[in-house]
Order: sequence, then C-alpha cells, then structure tokens
Amino acid sequence: MIKGKKNRKAFIEEISGLQNIVANFSSSDQHYANGINRLIEYAQSNQKEKVRVLLRILNAFPQVKSGVKRQDYKSFLLDFETQISKVGFADEFLNDELNEKEQKIIDLYRDQNITKKLRIIEFLNSDIANPSQHSSLGKSKMIIDLLQRLKTSYDHSGDTLLGAELGISFEDFQEDLIALEEEKRILIFRIVNSLRGGFLKNELSSFICQEIINSGIDENKAHREELSDESKIIEKLTVAEKSDEFQRSREIAERKKSRNPEPRYDSIFWAIAMSFFAIGLWYFINSL
Repeated sequence: MIKGKKNRKAFIEEISGLQNIVANFSSSDQHYANGINRLIEYAQSNQKEKVRVLLRILNAFPQVKSGVKRQDYKSFLLDFETQISKVGFADEFLNDELNEKEQKIIDLYRDQNITKKLRIIEFLNSDIANPSQHSSLGKSKMIIDLLQRLKTSYDHSGDTLLGAELGISFEDFQEDLIALEEEKRILIFRIVNSLRGGFLKNELSSFICQEIINSGIDENKAHREELSDESKIIEKLTVAEKSDEFQRSREIAERKKSRNPEPRYDSIFWAIAMSFFAIGLWYFINSL
C-alpha cells in the first residue's frame, strides 16, 4: 500500500483526475461509457488497495452536477463495482474495514478538499473520515456557505428557493439534506435556530427548519439530541462567526484599520483568532 505523505498526495491527485472524468457521467451515453471504461482501466492496472480507497472516496464525496440525482450517481458506481467484480474484486474486499494507511489517505483527501469543494455537502458527514481541528473549521465554513446560498435563493412570497446563480434550488437543497447524516441535519437545525432573527431572518429560519424536519428528523429529537464533540465545536464556530457580537468586533477592527494608515493585517488576525478558538473548543469539549 502507499507509504509516505508525498505518495499519498500523489494518489489523491490521481483520484481527483478520475473524479473529473466521472463527474460527466450523466452528460451522454458516451460520457457514461468513457467514465466506466476509465475506472476499469485504472482498477486493472493498480493495486487492489488503491481501488478500494478510490471507490470509498467516490461513494463518500460525489461530484455531481446540479440537477443530477445522487441515486443515478450511485447506480453508476454500482455498475463499476459489478464490472470489476468480474476481474477479481470481491465484494468482501471492497467493503472490508480500512486499515490505518488507507484511513490516512481518506483523512488527507478530506482535509485537502473540504474547503475547495464547499458544495459537496457530504464533506459534513463524519462516518468515513476522522474528525480534526482542520475539518471542524472546514465544516463550519461549508455551513456558512450553505446558509449564504439559502439567503440568496429564498423567495419569501412563495416560501421557496428560486435557485439563483449563486444560490441553490429547492430540489438541490432537498437532495443535500437527504445526503446528510441525521446528526449533521440536527446540527444545521440548531445553528439556524441560534442565528434566527440576526444573520437569518425568521421566515428563512422557519423554512430551513421545516425542511429539515420534512427530511425525516423528529422535531423533539432535533431540539434535545446530544451532539458529538465534533458537532458541538462546529456549532460554536459557526454561530460565533455569524453572531452579532462577533460582527461588532469585526466592525471595530475595520474602523481602527481605516483610521490607521499602516497595514493591520486584519484578515490574518481573524484567521489566527478563529484557529485558536477552534483549538480551545476542541480541548475544552474533549476534557468534559
């Protein structure tokens, strides 16, 4: 199996290249065939362990275009699995528990891509990659991006999402919710309620919470369920970033900067501040 961080990074680049090919599977029958054939060629010419990790990443972090159903993508990957089973890839091997080196690749892939591919909502899930300080910051950024797109798209007159260019459609939002683990849907529910009346208007907050409930989350559970340590950290990071108190602190810093002709490196300050905040929360919660 792949040893060393340099080799793991090279493997991740290989995976990214294959993902770009797979992303076009729904464009035409020819693109579908090209995607399947390219994956089969890779499977036949590489270590079986690499193919197992590749398949896990393709399943966990799907790159699907807007309007493409994730179920169609899963059918595509199932077709690939069926094809490689004919050349010696047993289901037991493909679905077996990852070893330590394989898990390191999964974690590294997540860390390298979580902030680059904000709209792949599955990065919020935690069942395939180990949580870390970096991933908590990245997941907070993802949720903020999602909430911003919801704000851009929300039409209060129709109580729906219009799918503006920089926003999200109602159908895509429903698809995203279904793709999320139950706990991460509850996490977004809690964050939305915390930001209600401030960063998020009450109408939009109610709309989001109702859609989360409609996705199969019991409302009582959404309010009372005990979250994991990771989710508690993400919640605190996200709410702090968008709370009135944090915004006022930023405005004060901006005013001081405008009065001082010398560079204050405000963005660097806030990046460092949020990093220390994340570290502090991580150790505090894990000490409880």
